[in-house]
Amino acid sequence: MRLHCLRHARRQGAAAARNSGAAAARYELLAFLDDDCVVTPGWLTTLVPLLAETQVAAVGGQIRAYETGSSLGRYEDVRSSLFMGLQPQEVRLSGPLTYLPTACLLVRREAWQALGGFASLTCGEDVDFCYRLLAQGWRIRYWPAPEGTVYHDYRTRLVAFLGTRVRYASAEAVLQQLHPSQRRVLLLPPLEASFAALTVGGLWQLLTASLIGRFPGARSRQPQRRRRLARAPLALLLALLFPGLSAWRRLRLVHLAHLPLTAWQLWRATLRSYLAYTYHLCRHLTRYYTLALLVAGLLLPPLLALVGLLQAIVVGVDYVRLRPRLSLPAFALYSLLEDCAYALGLLCGCWRQRTWRPLLAVIQWNNAAMNHLAHAPADLRQSPLVTPD
Repeated sequence: MRLHCLRHARRQGAAAARNSGAAAARYELLAFLDDDCVVTPGWLTTLVPLLAETQVAAVGGQIRAYETGSSLGRYEDVRSSLFMGLQPQEVRLSGPLTYLPTACLLVRREAWQALGGFASLTCGEDVDFCYRLLAQGWRIRYWPAPEGTVYHDYRTRLVAFLGTRVRYASAEAVLQQLHPSQRRVLLLPPLEASFAALTVGGLWQLLTASLIGRFPGARSRQPQRRRRLARAPLALLLALLFPGLSAWRRLRLVHLAHLPLTAWQLWRATLRSYLAYTYHLCRHLTRYYTLALLVAGLLLPPLLALVGLLQAIVVGVDYVRLRPRLSLPAFALYSLLEDCAYALGLLCGCWRQRTWRPLLAVIQWNNAAMNHLAHAPADLRQSPLVTPD
C-alpha cells in the first residue's frame, strides 16, 4: 500500500486535514482515523462489508484505549466519549446513539461529496457531519466487532484529560446553534419519574439522617434525624407501587396474548426497567448539573449529600457493568472530576455563543419515550451532543 503525506502550510485543524485527504483520495470509500490511533489487522475487512447496502453512508467500529498502564488510561478505556458501547446499532437523530467519531469511520465518497465535506469547526465536526448525513436520509451503522477495533492513545495526564473534557463540552453550544432541532432530551414518563424521585429521595433521607448523627450538635438535631428516618422507608415503599402498577397493567396484555410469563417474572422485569430509568436520570443530572449542585451545596449542605448519592448510583452501576481495571475509589474520583470539567466547559461554550439553550433540556413526558432507552447502547452515559476527540 502506498501512502501519501499531505501537508498544510499552516495549521487549519482536523476538519481541514480530513477534507484535504478525502479530496486527494481516488477510491469510493474513505477511511478516517486520528493520527494517534492504531488499527487491528482486520479493521477494514470487518467494516467494509457493512457498506454493501447503498443507503449506508458510514460505518464505525469500536474504539478502545491504546495505553492502559495508568489508572486514567484504564478509565478512558471504558468511559471515553469515543467508546460507543459493545452492542451493534443504527445511528439515529432521535436515538440513543446520534453520531460516530472520525477516529474510526468509513464513509462513502458520494456521501462526503454531497455534504461538501466536514464543516470548519474546531471541535465536534464529526458530530455535525453525522447529523447532516442522517438529515439527508443516509444511514450510519456502528459495529463494535473485536476484529474491527481501533486503539486510541488518550491523554493520561489529569490536567490534559480535564482540559479535553472542557473542550468537548464547549462544542455543545456551537452544535446547538447549527442544529437547533437536536436538543438534549430529558425523559420524564410519569410512573418511571415518580419511582426514581421516591427512590433517590428515600435514599437521600437515609444518607442525610446518618450524617446528622455524626456532626457536632447532633443531639439537638435528633428530632430532624428521626423525621428523616421515618420518611425514608415510606418513600422507598411508595416507590415500589409504581412498577407494581405497570406490571399489573401489562399482566392483562400478557394473559390476552397467552404468553408464558408469571406475575412475578413480569414484576421483576418491570422493576429492572424502572431501575434502568433511574440510572439514566441520575446520569443526566450528574453529567450536566454536578458543578451547579456542588456550588449550591456551599449554601445548602444537604445538596452535597445529594451529589454524593447521585454519583454513587452512577459510579456503582458503571463499575459493575463496565468492569474497569482500576479501583472503585479511583473510578469514582475520575468520574466526579470529569463531570465537573464537562459542566464547566458547557458553561464556557454557552457564554461564548451567547446562548443558554444547551443548559436546558427538552422534557418528554410520554411513556413512549421509554422506547428510547430500550435500545440504548451498552454505554449509557453520553449526551447526544458529547463531542469526540
